[in-house]
Amino acid sequence: MDRALIRAAVGKNRSRTEITASILTVAQNGERQVNIMKQSHLNSTRLRFYLSELTKFGLIETTYAEGARVYTTSQKGTQYILQYNRISNLLK
Repeated sequence: MDRALIRAAVGKNRSRTEITASILTVAQNGERQVNIMKQSHLNSTRLRFYLSELTKFGLIETTYAEGARVYTTSQKGTQYILQYNRISNLLK
């Protein structure tokens, strides 16, 4: 899911898989929570829930840089994005 698709999804009810793909796409190069929140169009409560779940399932990794927590998509998360995009393209 590229960033244009993320922007296009704003204002529509998104599924958990769409939200997950959105978060993982934003976090591919490592992002702080506030940047993921803005780019994924989620409020802080929902984002914290998703980050917790994605970390638990090994789709996202947490590191610290310059005193801030940074979330980065793991290898497993990258595979999720690839499969999500493949399926999404099939359904278009």
